[in-house]
Amino acid sequence: MPKIEFERYFINASIKLAIEQGMNHTQFAKHIYGDSATSATRWRMMRNGDKGIYPKVSLSFARDIAKALNTDLPSLIFRVDQQYQLNTRQDEKDILSAPITP
Repeated sequence: MPKIEFERYFINASIKLAIEQGMNHTQFAKHIYGDSATSATRWRMMRNGDKGIYPKVSLSFARDIAKALNTDLPSLIFRVDQQYQLNTRQDEKDILSAPITP
């Protein structure tokens, strides 16, 4: 699995979990970065990148995300990895079962 692809998946899965917990992006950003004037901007850069280039997800940042989601880092990584593997296998099945067009 490409590292950057998993990091993007980790961020997107974290967003989904935050929304499921009733947080919007600004609230989630404040949980991660603290209640500062730049928290929402920093979070927007993390999730949207800049011209297709995304910041890397450090372990300490991933830990902050886990804390914001009221879980621990190992549990969050395990959960996201299980979803990632399931989706990757499903994508492979879709590719293998797709009709071949000349």
